[in-house]
Amino acid sequence: MTAQRRDTTDHKGPVPQPPRRQKVQFHLWLDPETGSALRALAAARTMPASVLVESFIRAGLGQSAEERLEGPALPAVRRAVEDVLRPQTERLAALIVKTHLEAGIAERLVFVLVANALGPDRARQFLDTARTRSIEALKRPLGQERPIE
Repeated sequence: MTAQRRDTTDHKGPVPQPPRRQKVQFHLWLDPETGSALRALAAARTMPASVLVESFIRAGLGQSAEERLEGPALPAVRRAVEDVLRPQTERLAALIVKTHLEAGIAERLVFVLVANALGPDRARQFLDTARTRSIEALKRPLGQERPIE
């Protein structure tokens, strides 16, 4: 199979050519069925068989590179990503714990103030209502307006 051969039967217009570039000649021996299938596919796509084969080879070489990355390099990449993310994950966990602690302190202080002003029963009602509405607010999509309370 050569890059110079063109089959012009049943073509509608000129055969698309790849951009001009430096090429290297490479000879390949194929089974007759494989050669016929390549010629038929190239004709169906209205492109030279050499361009079609080159695209198949490039795809195969790219896949081979992906397989190499998945092999021995993948654990090293995974370790590197984990090493970078671990401090950030630990920092985020610490911030969540501190936020929870501060919210608990604030809840208790507010409860004491409301209980002193309105009595413990009303303070519990307000606290339960506040919890229910906070949970509902968490369920709302971001950017959605708050209902009038």
